[in-house]
Amino acid sequence: MKWLIDNWMKATPFLAFYSFILVFLYVRDVNYPLYLIWLQGIIYWVHEFEEYIFPSGFLEFFNRNMMKSDRGDYPLTKTGSFWINIPLVYIAMPFSALLAHFLGLEWGLWTAYFSFLNAFAHVVMFFKFSRKYNPGLVVSILLNIPVGAYMVWYFLSHNLVSTQANVISIIVGILAQASMMIYGFGYLVPKIKKNKIDSMNILDRLAKSKFRSRFKLRAKELEYIKDKGLDKIRSHACDFIRDRVASAEPINDGKQTPMRGHPVFIAQHATATCCRGCIEKWHKFPKHRELTQSEQEYLVSVIMEWINRQINSNPV
Repeated sequence: MKWLIDNWMKATPFLAFYSFILVFLYVRDVNYPLYLIWLQGIIYWVHEFEEYIFPSGFLEFFNRNMMKSDRGDYPLTKTGSFWINIPLVYIAMPFSALLAHFLGLEWGLWTAYFSFLNAFAHVVMFFKFSRKYNPGLVVSILLNIPVGAYMVWYFLSHNLVSTQANVISIIVGILAQASMMIYGFGYLVPKIKKNKIDSMNILDRLAKSKFRSRFKLRAKELEYIKDKGLDKIRSHACDFIRDRVASAEPINDGKQTPMRGHPVFIAQHATATCCRGCIEKWHKFPKHRELTQSEQEYLVSVIMEWINRQINSNPV
C-alpha cells in the first residue's frame, strides 16, 4: 500500500496519453458529447501531472501557504492526497463517463463543473498569494477552465440535458469541490492547531521534570540542524518514530533510542518519545499496539516544537 501511496501520480501521463488516443479515435466521431465527458478526466490527469510530477510541489505549496504549516509534507500528507484523488479522479470521473455511455449524458455533466471549479480555485490561489505560481495553475488556465466551460456550453446550447439534470450536475460539481475544501479547512486546519496546542501543553509539563529538563542541544547539534534544515530534521524524526517506536512491540524497547548522536535522539529523551514506556506514561498512548499515523504525527510535532524552542533560546 505504501508503494501505491508514494507512486500513484506517476501513472497520470500514461493514463492521459493512452486514454486520449482511445477516445479521440473511437469516441469523438461517434459520440462527441461523450467524448467531452471522457476528456474531463483525461485533462484532470494532466492537471495532476503538473501538481505532482512536473514541476510538482503542490503538497508543499498547499501546506505552507493554505495551511500555514511550517513544513511541506503536513498536515496534507501523501496518504491524504492519495485518498482525495483516487476515489474522485481515478474512480468517480471514469465511472461517470461509463454511466453517461449506458444511462445518459446527464450522468457525466458534473465532471465539467467540478473541473472548472477546481481550476478556478488555482486561479484564486494565484492572486491570493501575490501572484505566486501554484502547481496545477497552468493546466487549469489552458485546459480545465476552457474545456470545462466549453462542455457546459455545448451541452446546454444543444439541449442535451434537462434543466433539472443541469442543476443537479452543478450541485454535484460544487459538492465534489467542497469535499476537498472541507477536508482541508474543516479537518486539517483544526488538526494542525490541536497538535500545536497539545505539543505546547506537554512541553510545559515536561519542563517540570528534573530528568527531562536536563536534555539540551549543544552547539554541535544546533550546527547540524542549521546545516541540514528543519525539513530534513523533521523527516529524520518521522523515520525514527516510525521505525523505532511505532510498532506494537519495538525491538529493544526502552533502549532503542541512543542518548546522543543526533538532535532528534536528544529531543526524544527530552520529550518522552524515546520508547513505548515513556510514551505511555507521558502521552497516554498504550503499549502493545501499533501507533496510528495521527499519533505518530503528534509525537513528531512534539519533538519539532522542542527543537524549535532550543533553537530560539540558543541561536547559532
